[in-house]
Amino acid sequence: MRLAHKRLAALLAITASISLVACGDRRIRDLHVGMPRDSVLITLGSAPPDTEAFIFDKDRYIVDGKQIEVLYYDPKSRMAFVDTVPSRELTPVVLLSGKTAGWGWDYWDSVAASINVQQPHKDTTQR
Repeated sequence: MRLAHKRLAALLAITASISLVACGDRRIRDLHVGMPRDSVLITLGSAPPDTEAFIFDKDRYIVDGKQIEVLYYDPKSRMAFVDTVPSRELTPVVLLSGKTAGWGWDYWDSVAASINVQQPHKDTTQR
């Protein structure tokens, strides 16, 4: 395993515990590290899982050949391009290669910093 992969894996493992205390929403509390994307969508209230009903927006990145996807969960099921939502009301759920790595702004901040990604959603109002 290349050094960059090891660093990314170590960072995700270390910071996963931070996300365990994030957010008071019941659906967020039901997430767990390693959960597949479809199960995440079902847990967050999107049934069938391809509807993404509670996902306000999403971002995707490829880092060292691994896909990182960030789903911005909105418990009120508001819609991008229709509703204006302060980012602090959204919860980022970070998936690494299709499995949950962690969630919450603290977690996403640490991952974004480690992969040198500027977060377009941080501290803004989304429409």
